[in-house]
Amino acid sequence: MPQPYNLTNLTDANNLFEFFRAGNQLSEGYLGLMLLIGTWLVFFFSFKGYDTKRAFAGTSFITAVAAILLRLMQFISNEVMFMSFILVGISVVMLRMGD
Repeated sequence: MPQPYNLTNLTDANNLFEFFRAGNQLSEGYLGLMLLIGTWLVFFFSFKGYDTKRAFAGTSFITAVAAILLRLMQFISNEVMFMSFILVGISVVMLRMGD
């Protein structure tokens, strides 16, 4: 019975980068997106000591930096990276309109 997925790339990985790249190819690009969403969630809940607008702004900025790194490693598409930039813009507008 043939395997539904080609797992040979995962077992041939020599380092952690190759392992994640093979996992990203296996999941059709969703691994990078889930890493980015997970980063956003972890930082947002860790910044909850601040008010929500500041937590959203800080988290969006850190996620945008992570999106640049993930894009350089070709784990996410350009659209996902630009969406994180849009979140930074929204958070800046929220901070300026507040108070």
